[in-house]
Amino acid sequence: MFNKILKQYFVYLILLFLVVVTYYQLSLLQSSFKWDIMDQFFPWRYLISEHFNAGQLPLWNPYQNLGYPIHGDPQSGTWYPIVWLLTFFFGSYKLYVLHLEFVLTLYIASIGFYKFSRYFNYSVFTSLLLAYTYSCCGFFIGNAQHLTWIISGAFIPFILLYYLRTLDNGKISDALKTSFFMFMLLSGGYPAFLFTVSYMLVALFLVNFISTFKIRSRSEIWRAILLQGLIAVIFLLISSIVLYSIFYYRPYITRGEQLPLAKVLEGAFTIPSLLSFIFPFATCKHGDIMVTDISMANAYFGIIGLLFFISFLIRKNKSILEKTFLGIGIIMLLISLGNATPLRTFLHHYFPLMNLFRFPSLFRIFFIISFLVLAGSELERLIKDRTSINKIRLILSALMILIISIVSISYFKNYSGTNIFAFFLNQTFFKEHSTIYDHIIVQGFSQIAVLIFLFIALNFRDKNYFKYIVGLLLLLDLFGATQLNLPYTAADCTTDPKEVARMLEKEPSGFPIPGGLVINNNDSIHALEPFWRNLNIFRKNIAYDGYNPFCLKNYEKLETSSVYRNAMSNASVFLATNAMEIRSSEVPAIRDNQTVLMDSSDLQKYQDFFSSSSQKDTVLITQFKGNSFTLQSNTAQKRMVILCQNYLPAWHAMMDGKTAEIVVANYSLIAIPVEAGKHSILLYYQPEFLYFFLYLSVVSLTLLMFYFVYDTIKEQVKSSDGSTIIMEE
Repeated sequence: MFNKILKQYFVYLILLFLVVVTYYQLSLLQSSFKWDIMDQFFPWRYLISEHFNAGQLPLWNPYQNLGYPIHGDPQSGTWYPIVWLLTFFFGSYKLYVLHLEFVLTLYIASIGFYKFSRYFNYSVFTSLLLAYTYSCCGFFIGNAQHLTWIISGAFIPFILLYYLRTLDNGKISDALKTSFFMFMLLSGGYPAFLFTVSYMLVALFLVNFISTFKIRSRSEIWRAILLQGLIAVIFLLISSIVLYSIFYYRPYITRGEQLPLAKVLEGAFTIPSLLSFIFPFATCKHGDIMVTDISMANAYFGIIGLLFFISFLIRKNKSILEKTFLGIGIIMLLISLGNATPLRTFLHHYFPLMNLFRFPSLFRIFFIISFLVLAGSELERLIKDRTSINKIRLILSALMILIISIVSISYFKNYSGTNIFAFFLNQTFFKEHSTIYDHIIVQGFSQIAVLIFLFIALNFRDKNYFKYIVGLLLLLDLFGATQLNLPYTAADCTTDPKEVARMLEKEPSGFPIPGGLVINNNDSIHALEPFWRNLNIFRKNIAYDGYNPFCLKNYEKLETSSVYRNAMSNASVFLATNAMEIRSSEVPAIRDNQTVLMDSSDLQKYQDFFSSSSQKDTVLITQFKGNSFTLQSNTAQKRMVILCQNYLPAWHAMMDGKTAEIVVANYSLIAIPVEAGKHSILLYYQPEFLYFFLYLSVVSLTLLMFYFVYDTIKEQVKSSDGSTIIMEE
């Protein structure tokens, strides 16, 4: 038993080593990240840690789009346990912590796929190779900038593993682990993956139920059905705070309703993207050939993985489980192609939740998982000498002919002025002037080399070192493909992350009182490269814009109105000088920046709060804690205080210790009517029932963790020497 545990952790150490070495540019802080991971996910995690350091829950983001409930954004990571743990251990979420989380996520993905592969009774060696391949597949490389996507990809193998084990063994512990990893996906990942994997679980249940119905007793059938309910109930309990935060704000956000079909079909894994099965490097410079974004075009799972998957396809004897995964994989591939097939449109029209998200390409993680695990079946058979070597040679030869043909065509279409020598001798020139054809040529030579060596290795398949040659070729192929693509999709080699971290150290920490005018986030005057959007999360200034698909409906009304710029040319808090009625048919012309728009009912009720003004009247922010503002007003007459933050029902006001009323100005801003004289106004954000659901989640999750520890100890005791050991004091 002890040796088995040591062997398992030794495998985990090997996987950690392989992931760190493969992603050394990012794991060793040699390069910064690109695009969304720097402009969205890091600023949000940075702000979440600022809330924690202030001793409060991360509920409100005051710096972006005039403020929004960050805990209600499913991509923010507010309720993701790993963000909490990293912040706890490192004190705050610094830039190097982002690098650590990125590598940790890929490491989790490799462990998940290793354990998932072992479910199919593959050897440790085969499972290790599959796990490494998965961590380097085109999904993780192409979408490296989309942190929530790779988090989703990391937990999906765990969900599939423990759900399949639940169907097989009917063990409560496996059902609970399924619920736990679904929670991890929901809290840290992209919701569309949870929707899709849930449908995948339904398909697996139906296949298992139908295929085993005749051989199962009535009690076993009822137990299987009850376990499905247990998975759902435990998931709802531990995820209650996440689900509450999401559904509480669904009526108030623009993404809470179904998307039009044209939007849903954006970002497909197009038919030309199938080229990435052999040439993932081609996706980095495809121009308009692949008709999709660079992050959506890569589905590589190794040239050796492709070879063995083709070998599996032409194999006659396939198990029911293998046929199921093959069917799921093919369906997911067809869905990922977007409007090239009718399946994604069909899902949009007839399947619940499938009309809430874009990017058909996200389905490619599911066919990569399916195809890769089936390729592992053939690799295992080859290593154990259970498959025809002539079949492998035939497929290998066909692949070589195909690659040589495509490389030859690319050579004659290469008009860029660069060549393969420029790739080795002048990387800057190559990156600037190369085309898709240059990229095919470069990768084509490496693929041909791998296949030639594999062809030679097949002659030594009876030797003990044959499988190690195959393993080495697979590692070299995936390592090389990763290094080719990373500078285009993940690593910004022109920026030193250590220098960026030093820059961020100079920015204010905590929640200093915001001063000056509300500004925009595209801070081109004061550059903070490589950051571009959402800069004010670091600058600690309130901004009237931001980069985030999570958008409040009322804010969008303001943003799209003709008074937007005028209304935003104010300080964070100001006294309105005049008010005009919001009309649906016409937009009134604002006289000055301090003139606000209000509903007719509010305007009629508070019209005397705009009757006169004095230059001596003042309002200031005296205290700011991220989730709350303390204002001090001093006016000679009744006035309307405007705080440049979006109003939601979860905002509450206290004036001089008593409950005060909040009204809405300029479609979305918080307005507080104040009487003449000095007043202290406390505005705080606290959704109703939030703490109830938080405690419910925390208690449920804590009990679940204790159960996992207990169950693990119990299983280890039972497994020791193949018998139960009675523990005595």
